[in-house]
Amino acid sequence: MILHLALFSGLRPGEILAVRRRHIAPDRSSVTIEQRVYRGVLDDPKNSQSRTVAVPPRTAALLKEWLDTAVDTDPDAWAFASENRETPLWRDNLLRRHVRPALRKVGLGWVDFKVMRRTNASLGQDAKVDPKVSADQRGHGIGVSLDVYTKTSIQRKAEGAQQLGGRRFGPQGGADPREGGVMMDRLLNVVQKSVCFLGFSRRLLSLF
Repeated sequence: MILHLALFSGLRPGEILAVRRRHIAPDRSSVTIEQRVYRGVLDDPKNSQSRTVAVPPRTAALLKEWLDTAVDTDPDAWAFASENRETPLWRDNLLRRHVRPALRKVGLGWVDFKVMRRTNASLGQDAKVDPKVSADQRGHGIGVSLDVYTKTSIQRKAEGAQQLGGRRFGPQGGADPREGGVMMDRLLNVVQKSVCFLGFSRRLLSLF
């Protein structure tokens, strides 16, 4: 459940673990972020601004099931409580005891919450989600969203390289196909050396 919120809604771990039942919409389609937690200490959200985050239908269905079966009915109950039910889970314990052992089985033991947020950003770009909408979901500026979190898939980079080659040399390579071919090879070589998150993102998503 926690990984769904990280991957598909772009929430930070401290935000997820600070969610109480009352922060979740009755139809489970959104979560209001009013606080965050780090090592047991509650604080205002990053940038000191609350926000409401949309939850996709499949994640909403799982969230409803989770609330119905695993969370106390008190509006102030933690959605992801520790064993004593009075405090939220600790992020480090969650990663070490639950998340990493499960991911290690599929060769993704190195994945952490930062990787999940970047995966969320990259999948959003690949799905052509408006960059402003995507940034607002994750709770940071559009510049940070594009420059830090978003990684372009190799397919879209290749499409961009082909578009650039077509603009310079024409769709059939222009007057000098050999020159166009050399230029295209160079562009694609750069593309292939770029960092791309799509491959392991698909492996990660295959777990859900």
